[in-house]
Amino acid sequence: MYFNLIIRFDESSAMPSSRMFEHTDPEIKQSFERNGKPNLRALCDLPTIMVKEFGPDTGKQTARIGYIDSPSMCPTMKNPIFCFPSDLLIEKQILGDETYTPNQLKWVGQHTRWTVFGGDPFRTLFAGGQLEPENLDCSRAIDETMVAVMMPFNRGHHSIDPVFKAIEEGVEGAGKTASRVDQRTAPANIPDDIRHLIRSSCAVIVDLTGLNSNVLYELGFADGAGKKPILIQKGPIDKLPFDVSTRRVIAYQEDKDGLDALSKTLTREIRDF
Repeated sequence: MYFNLIIRFDESSAMPSSRMFEHTDPEIKQSFERNGKPNLRALCDLPTIMVKEFGPDTGKQTARIGYIDSPSMCPTMKNPIFCFPSDLLIEKQILGDETYTPNQLKWVGQHTRWTVFGGDPFRTLFAGGQLEPENLDCSRAIDETMVAVMMPFNRGHHSIDPVFKAIEEGVEGAGKTASRVDQRTAPANIPDDIRHLIRSSCAVIVDLTGLNSNVLYELGFADGAGKKPILIQKGPIDKLPFDVSTRRVIAYQEDKDGLDALSKTLTREIRDF
């Protein structure tokens, strides 16, 4: 897995070609070049951290993680999956490491650059929910009977969503219960509910249909929490984000036969989990 880190003083300006692939491992750089130029389409498929320059002269900034809107040397990110303090990039050693002096670390974020790193940025930044210490109850028990379901809600309430009903039937066939966050009736903070649901479940099913940004964040959080999500998607499996494209994804059709087949496949997957 790879990800971009894009730092600019002015996010309305294009990345200077001299700063492209700065501090990128030569082998990684070669993988994302075509005819000696950046392969912007391939880079666009990578998860991306974007932040304005931060340091003594500019102060702290809010960093965003998500996907670039379109291939460009002046990338934008209109719908980030998550925002976090820029200092976390130093704390998690995405920028700098133990060889840097305190003074070097102060200035490491105040430099325009586009770097491609190897690794999972969601796991590095958010594993275990570090951004919210109050949610870090490591003793929280896993419910071996519950399977968390992360999916778009555009088909309506869980009680009338045919895909969710098929998932429910498949999970029940394996002797477990499917749980979707909108089944909870008590008022609560929905993002907290989602994270709790993922951490406390024995398995996680993720529907990638439409590449919904919330669902992609939930997939990243599930990865960071040490889960091994079962991935499904409506229709043929064609263009997926680079870091997901190497994983097994179960394709389904949204008709009676297709949903029956999905239920049976999920029953087998969960029994073998």
